[in-house]
Amino acid sequence: MSLPPLTRRAFGAVSALSAAAVWAPAIGVRAQTDGAALGRVTVAVGGQGVLYHLPLALADALGYFRLEGLDVVVRDYSAGALAWQAVQDGAADVCSGAFEHVLRAQARGHAYRALVVQGRAPQLALGVSLRSVPAYKDLGDLAGRKVGVSSVGSSTHLAASLMLMRAGVPLREVSFVGVGSGTNAMNALRSGQVQALCHADPIMTLLEQKADTRIVGDLRSLKAAIGERMQEKGSVAPILYPKAEFTPEMRGTFTILAPEMSPIHFPLIRDAVRSAGYNVEVLPPVRADIDTGLSFVNNDACYPAIITIGSLMRALLSGTYDLSRTAVILSQTGGACRASNYIGFLHKALDDAGLSRIPVISLNTRNLEPQSGFRLTFTLIRRLIKAAIYGDALQQCLYRTRPYEKSPGSAETLYRKWQDICCKSLIKGCSFHRFAQNISHLVKDFDRLPLNKMERRPRIGIVGEIYVKFSPIASNDIVRSIEANGGEAETSGMLDFFLYGLLDSHFQWKHLDGTFSDNLKDTFGRYLLEWYRRPLEKAVKISKRFHEITNITRLAKRAARFLSLGNRAGEGWFLTADMTDLLHHGCRGIICLQPFGCLPNHITGEGMIHKLHMAYPEAVFLPLDCDASASEANQENRLKLMMNSLTEKETHEKTLPFIRNTISARKGKVL
Repeated sequence: MSLPPLTRRAFGAVSALSAAAVWAPAIGVRAQTDGAALGRVTVAVGGQGVLYHLPLALADALGYFRLEGLDVVVRDYSAGALAWQAVQDGAADVCSGAFEHVLRAQARGHAYRALVVQGRAPQLALGVSLRSVPAYKDLGDLAGRKVGVSSVGSSTHLAASLMLMRAGVPLREVSFVGVGSGTNAMNALRSGQVQALCHADPIMTLLEQKADTRIVGDLRSLKAAIGERMQEKGSVAPILYPKAEFTPEMRGTFTILAPEMSPIHFPLIRDAVRSAGYNVEVLPPVRADIDTGLSFVNNDACYPAIITIGSLMRALLSGTYDLSRTAVILSQTGGACRASNYIGFLHKALDDAGLSRIPVISLNTRNLEPQSGFRLTFTLIRRLIKAAIYGDALQQCLYRTRPYEKSPGSAETLYRKWQDICCKSLIKGCSFHRFAQNISHLVKDFDRLPLNKMERRPRIGIVGEIYVKFSPIASNDIVRSIEANGGEAETSGMLDFFLYGLLDSHFQWKHLDGTFSDNLKDTFGRYLLEWYRRPLEKAVKISKRFHEITNITRLAKRAARFLSLGNRAGEGWFLTADMTDLLHHGCRGIICLQPFGCLPNHITGEGMIHKLHMAYPEAVFLPLDCDASASEANQENRLKLMMNSLTEKETHEKTLPFIRNTISARKGKVL
């Protein structure tokens, strides 16, 4: 049976149905026969009250199915095996349950396909009754006893069998009893009908909390499942890729390739690193990098990893460079972010391409993946700080003036002129005094740039994950799109992200597991960055066109009104702080960019929209997911809708507060 490929929209429609897996034979058949909307869909569920069916319950309650034009009827069966049988018999169109049923069907030659696999662990646990088996020592004590499962042939039956077999307990010595789900399953254990129970949450957790059972096999989370596997094998063998060394002798002779994140900042960062004797070449990204990245990196990885690794691999495979004298460099954050895995992805890509001989340099401040031939000296750090501030100044000036330039291209020309001046200054290693003069003259030149005398355009603030926020290729050039649609783009500087990271250690030391020494070190780093930024702060303060830069401490205080500063993963609380700062400076619209798979940024970005709307009711928020399959046309249409709402002249209650009608998270109506 041939099934049509899933579109991104179709994926979103069915993902709400998933627990461990969603599968069906009939959806594809109907879609092929009439090409019309599905209409009424019957979903079979085995034990709707168990926790891994929560997405289905939420999707139904929040009206997601109705938004997709579906009339969904949920039929609850006492066990997953019975729900599976209902699909086979034609009584249901879709089944939501354990993935192993799909595997069994496919093994028997049936044309069933999983549409969504969402759970990474079986989400089951095996518990022994403390009343029936008070002297329990190990799984061998269950020989000759009854073990409750949702039904014989279900995933609970399979999981219990595997755990017993691993412990050396012959299955013929154990009686498996189908006890259904919910209170029936709990009562079976409490009454002594069965002496052990294998089931899902919340059943097992409730029994555990009431001291009715002792968990002896835990597969309820990925961590617990890995723990069970380690008990079986003793350890999990690490995957190690060959790593070539970048020696001090290579410093002046090797070309070091670096993927570009920001076209404004990275030429400056490149020359700052060149001033230390490293021959760095920045690779401007192109669309082909995405395809190359997908061939080496799984699409489940963070979108920036796909682009950056794709950019490096495309360059290495192009034949342009002498691979015997080429190295690559990639930033690495450490901590609770998937950016920590980029280096691992890169090593795998190099190994797959037979290029393990290429040295990989990790740019970080935590001494991760150290290379003897590359060192972040204090001099280099200071020049990198200057480069970031130069870039922030150019970015702020360019975005403010380009939409209003009297002579087309004049703002871009002035930006290129000053970028060149700043690059040469970094290579020469100019003094702080010269650095401050450059910043002052740069801002004054943009202050004097002839602009059209026109009403200020709607100002759109851009926030999000650092790479997709600064990279035109990752955001489909959102800045140009805003300007083309009659808006003015505004975003925070690159230095603010590093200030946020340095301030985090204070909260970590005060409230979590941080140390005083780490807090002291990061406080010094923060003061150093702020000291170097003072010339820019002074220049924009006395300027005619540019607003002041907000101190990171003040940003943290504003963010603390809406969320805990303990949100540290991804862009953490800074994402919310960034939005409040842009709103404070007069931006009427906020575009929140995040990689499709970045959960932390979805929480502190898109997840904070409703709260921020309560404080800024006239603001318009547009969350945009960025990934390899994101539609440029869809992004453009949503941006146009946003701009239309901002340029609306009517001030009536029903028309002006666009967010009240379209963005309210409570109603689930996000653009």
